[in-house]
Amino acid sequence: MKPFSLNSPGFVNLLASQSSPPIDVDFAEAAGNSPGFVKPLERRKWGPKEDLVLISAWLNTSKDPIVSNEQKAGAFWKRIEEYFNSSPQLIGSVPREWSQCKQRWGRVNEQVCKFVASHEATLKEQASG
Repeated sequence: MKPFSLNSPGFVNLLASQSSPPIDVDFAEAAGNSPGFVKPLERRKWGPKEDLVLISAWLNTSKDPIVSNEQKAGAFWKRIEEYFNSSPQLIGSVPREWSQCKQRWGRVNEQVCKFVASHEATLKEQASG
């Protein structure tokens, strides 16, 4: 038996008979048609309004006299998430998860602590009289 070579007419005819329309791989992946394609999520920036609602949620949740600090961290941040996402100031916004709230709170709290330290240092340096 004679094996097919790339130049033999049998091989070319076999390829031509099984042809199908070409698939543009780049287009299929960009359109999300391939089975393993995962579209990267775009990060959403926090706006000043969201920061204010988050601060309010944290204060109201942490200062709650009924529950107080008798809760685990997961329950605490879940309550903040619920408060944050139910705020009438954020109607039409995409809801945030508790982990996003916790991460943002860490950044806001860090900046506030730096500001407070700077402000206190400035007050101490003021000359009397």
